Amino acid sequence: MDINQYPQTPQTKKFNGLMFLEVGLAEVFSVIFILTLIFGTLNYFGFLPISESFPFLSFLPTKQKIIMNKTQSTAGLNSNDTLSPNTLRQPPFLSCPISENGCKDGMVIAGPRGKIPLFLGIAFSNLSKNDSILSAIDGNIKFSTEESSPSGLTIITIENQGRNIVATYELPKDSFKAGTSSAKVKEKEIIATLINNNSTINEFGKKFNLLFYTKVLSTKAYIKIKPATDSKSLLNIN
Repeated sequence: MDINQYPQTPQTKKFNGLMFLEVGLAEVFSVIFILTLIFGTLNYFGFLPISESFPFLSFLPTKQKIIMNKTQSTAGLNSNDTLSPNTLRQPPFLSCPISENGCKDGMVIAGPRGKIPLFLGIAFSNLSKNDSILSAIDGNIKFSTEESSPSGLTIITIENQGRNIVATYELPKDSFKAGTSSAKVKEKEIIATLINNNSTINEFGKKFNLLFYTKVLSTKAYIKIKPATDSKSLLNIN
């Protein structure tokens, strides 16, 4: 055996050590990559605003935020002027219970009524013969004269369990004919037709053909409503 040859064992150990080091570095970089991906995703969607908290990480991408301008243009307003909430566009709450021609003329009622300290509703007057009474919502409909109400009135209720609201119509019992015999109605469906517009409800110092109001079904609380300016719907102004 040549005495000048060196044992090969140390080289094997060195090679194994390098392999172990390479595997360790791969695991470390994998963990770093996964953590970077997680935190980058959280930063992108704004759940964890890392780029805002640490300026040196401002290069991290963020999702663009789109801010909806919910107010009308303030051009032409003085510095002391403010926009009333009623000037902002409100989404429809209910369909109008009568045709669009007369919907905007509905009179908002807010005041005591009998034992009710604050009654909220809309009164419609000057309706014509053959005018249609429409369903303001989808739901279960019921005609009744047995509920607590002023004498000589028919009560029509439409309940929508999903929306947790009930729409109520009060008409003089001899002023209309029913337009449906179904237990369920669809929004804007004709539920009655006026046949005698001279028969009126005399309350609140006025005479009108129809009194309409809505309540929260679960609590029986009145919902304050008003006709929309486009005459196509009613708005919730609570």
